[in-house]
Formats: sequence, structure tokens, C-alpha cells
Amino acid sequence: MFNKCEAGADIVVAIPVLDILAVYDPAAFLNEAEQAQAQRFHQLEDSLRFQAAHVLKRILIGAVVGKATADLHFARAAGGKPFLLNAGPLDFNLSHGGDWVAVALSWTGRIGVDVESEREDDFWQEISSAIMAPMDVKNIGFLKRWTAKEAAIKANGAGLAIPLTEVVIDTTDSETFVAALPTERLSGTWRQLDAAHVLATVTDGNMVEICVCNSVSILKRILDLS
Repeated sequence: MFNKCEAGADIVVAIPVLDILAVYDPAAFLNEAEQAQAQRFHQLEDSLRFQAAHVLKRILIGAVVGKATADLHFARAAGGKPFLLNAGPLDFNLSHGGDWVAVALSWTGRIGVDVESEREDDFWQEISSAIMAPMDVKNIGFLKRWTAKEAAIKANGAGLAIPLTEVVIDTTDSETFVAALPTERLSGTWRQLDAAHVLATVTDGNMVEICVCNSVSILKRILDLS
């Protein structure tokens, strides 16, 4: 049983795109800028992922800080990472990939999250030179390696200023890892969402509870909205 989402809890919530959109109307949650950005996607699937991620962002953060979703105002730091205005120590990050979206919250440090879906072997071969570092451990697959590195640079906040080849992933088990960036080392955790999707979260704060919501009813229990 997951704990209720509340101020002070470091948490990642993941839910399928179509599940959250079946219950929550994006038009009731997204502001004008977010709605306009959703309309700029050429592919419907990309637009739906974006809308689902930002609906989850507003629902989750609103529940934690005790504000209506319309009263949440966001900006971006120099590296592109979004942040909530007047939120004190709260750090957050969001990701959407394949059939899933995820939002990560931390009150104790910086946090990053990445969700990706499995690809064909040809895809991994094409991008391997762009993500592999010489010191990376060899006992993890491309999907886990990619999510770990993406989550790490998102937690760091520097964005594309840090190439993935400069992020070294080391691990001794199948669930946790260390991401070594040029200037720091961060702790990470993987979670298999389903047969084709992996989530990675990275932080320099406390251990994070990962809540995989296979239905909106689970999400509502976390938010204490049921």
C-alpha cells in the first residue's frame, strides 16, 4: 500500500497516458501556454503524452502544496529545468515516454526522472556512440543505461550542456545505480513499469518512493482523493 502523497515526501508517480486522460480533461487543468504547446505536436501520440504529463504534474503538485491546480505557476531555470514559483525547497521533474508518464517530487534535494520504452536493436546500435561512456559498467542494457543517464542530467539541471557520454553509470544490482557526472555523483533507482517500459529516477536527496499506478484509483488513493 502506498503512502498518501504529502508535503515532505520524496515520491515518483507513474501512470499510463490513456488511464489519466480517460478521467482528467486536460482543458480543465492546463494553462493557455501548455494547451498551445500541446497543439504544436505533429503526432497525436506526442500531444497526448505531453498533456498527460502536465495534468499529472499539476494534480500531484497541487495536492502536495495545498493549492488549486490553476494557482500553480511555473518557470524554467537556466538549464531548462522547470520549477514551481514560491515553492520553497520543492524540486520536481516530469517525463513521458511510450505509454507512460511520470512526475517526481523531492523536498530534500534535486531530482530527475526519465521514462522510456524498449526499441529495436537497430535503434540502440545507431545511438550507442552517443550514450556510452568508456567507464560504464557493461552488465546493464541500453534501455536502463539511457534512462539512468537522462534522469541524471535532468536532476543536475544543466540539460544538454552535459553529453550523455560524460555520465558514467555504475551498479551492483538490478534496481539501484550511481550516476557519476563531471562534477558530482548522484544516486538512482530503476523500476520496470511493464514488459516494455523502464523508469529511472536520480536524486541527491533522500531515497524516493516509486508509485506505479496501473489505474487511476491507485493514483487517487495516493492523492487521498478517493
